Amino acid sequence: MARLESRALAGYYPFPEHLLPALASLVSFGEERARWAPANIFEVADPCAGDGSAILGLLSAWRHWRVTATTEWANRRASVSWRMPEFRLRAIELDHRRFESLHDHVRQAAANAAINTDSSAMLGDAGRWLRQGASRWCHLLYLNPPYDTHHVHKREEAAWLVEWLPRMV
Repeated sequence: MARLESRALAGYYPFPEHLLPALASLVSFGEERARWAPANIFEVADPCAGDGSAILGLLSAWRHWRVTATTEWANRRASVSWRMPEFRLRAIELDHRRFESLHDHVRQAAANAAINTDSSAMLGDAGRWLRQGASRWCHLLYLNPPYDTHHVHKREEAAWLVEWLPRMV
């Protein structure tokens, strides 16, 4: 894609939905997660959420896996009390049109019990939100930032990683 066309998109390139199952399969939820999610609520952050299709697609895949795995686990180890965590999503989007779609998708997912009802979609600058006091609060970061150059880190993607990785538990 030509540089001007890329700039016109403001670096927005949604993750290809047909690849979500492959990406979801890279994450596992084992017993050790009790160390970092003792309340059994898995905090998920998406600071560049777009319309929410990617992160909600991942959560849907994990939810399906969660039901299957919990049943299999219970059949194998009936004496062990173990269940997959709930997912609490914090999704942020800068573009107003994409945010409206994101907000509707998050609200629908919470109503359908796909995610924790305390999940939220926020309109605004994710970097500014972090600088206003967000601390370490997420277990999983889904990051598909704008693709562009950056004055310090050379690439915008690297700048987002520097900013967001310290927020992970």
